[in-house]
Amino acid sequence: AAGRYSYRQQPAVSAWNLRRLATALAPLGSEGGAAEAAAEAEAAFWVEYEPEVRRRWRSKLGLLLTDEGEADDALLESLLGVMQRTGADFTNTFRALSRVGWEASEAASYRAPQDFDAVLEYCLAQCASTEAMLKRARPIFHPKALARLAAIAQTEPERLAQFGLDASVVARETQRAARREALARVTPRDKRLSDAEAWR
Repeated sequence: AAGRYSYRQQPAVSAWNLRRLATALAPLGSEGGAAEAAAEAEAAFWVEYEPEVRRRWRSKLGLLLTDEGEADDALLESLLGVMQRTGADFTNTFRALSRVGWEASEAASYRAPQDFDAVLEYCLAQCASTEAMLKRARPIFHPKALARLAAIAQTEPERLAQFGLDASVVARETQRAARREALARVTPRDKRLSDAEAWR
């Protein structure tokens, strides 16, 4: 799904819903008014949400011993990026990672790279084929319509609202079209080699 229903938009949509709820309930008891109640509710949401999401991701990745802060965040972003580029299945990727046991001490946690070969093969087997990725990258707009929308986005971005769009949608679809074009030139063998390189 795209737009507000996409997975990445869910936190912002939750915060927006909370603002609307606080605004609706403000007349029942808030002294500061609806705007202040909404801002307080949203601020409280993010204070609770961000640390909890981080804690859950760390747990899911088995990062249980020490909190490396930004290094942990970079590791997660890198993993999610590789999964997206290779078309790896979300659930099966984490099942593959669970095949690696973890030790209770940092010293015992070191593993030689070859210890992960079976996990790597399993991850590669879960990556989407070129055909499946082409299907996922199917553009919403016809190429000629997208070209017109891109021109409007550059010259008169406010007109996009007439079509229920904004510049971010046009940019996303332009990137999707370019990605689809690049994928169309990739052979299954090249995809496998590229996936293996990405996962190493």
